[in-house]
Amino acid sequence: MVIWLHAFSTNSNPKVVAGYFVNEVKEREGAPMRIRSDMGTENSVLEELQRFLRSNHENSDPCYITGSSNHNQRIEQWWGVLRKHHAQYWMNIFQDLKNNDTFSGDFLDKNLLQFTCMEIIEKELQEVARLWNTHTISCSRNTACPRGKPLIMYRLPHLFGCTDHLKTASMEQIELCREEILPRGPYPCDESVFEICCLAMAENNLHPPSSSNEAVELYLFLRDYIHMYIV
Repeated sequence: MVIWLHAFSTNSNPKVVAGYFVNEVKEREGAPMRIRSDMGTENSVLEELQRFLRSNHENSDPCYITGSSNHNQRIEQWWGVLRKHHAQYWMNIFQDLKNNDTFSGDFLDKNLLQFTCMEIIEKELQEVARLWNTHTISCSRNTACPRGKPLIMYRLPHLFGCTDHLKTASMEQIELCREEILPRGPYPCDESVFEICCLAMAENNLHPPSSSNEAVELYLFLRDYIHMYIV
């Protein structure tokens, strides 16, 4: 079951990563029995909050464990699925821009890509998560994994002979956790770049892109448009 899957301007700020976690805890009014992650610093705040939320429960250890992702076959398989059905497509688009000398990796180019592509990528990621959560897991002769759809198995584990391991979290605990996070901001990129792009689109009667091709076209237009005024 994919709990969250988002695109944003950073995946390394531990307070932003923890924000995704706290949002899901608040929605369920509970924390997971155990979290496994790699040892990246982006998970440091999440780990602290998980330990805090589980501190009043019996048998709370180990509530957070770490390990190399390449030793976790399930997450490695999931990354392969994500790359095949979504990420590789966008990686190819960005590589083409770089090969054509229309992406330098500088501050402006990065923010223009975030401005033009972020919303589309986010919508596509939600669809990827939905499809994964509603696909049927087939039986395997080599595992004891039950057969069913991840979403139903997650919501109704007793139907599959499993146990719901959600651990109750009080609203007071959750609100204390919210003081330690950094919510996603309203802009997909730098605020100044966002405002400049919106102004350029309004002056040229342009609309937000609805596809990857439209996003690339808008990116190239805005890049030339802004460079024209910079030079």
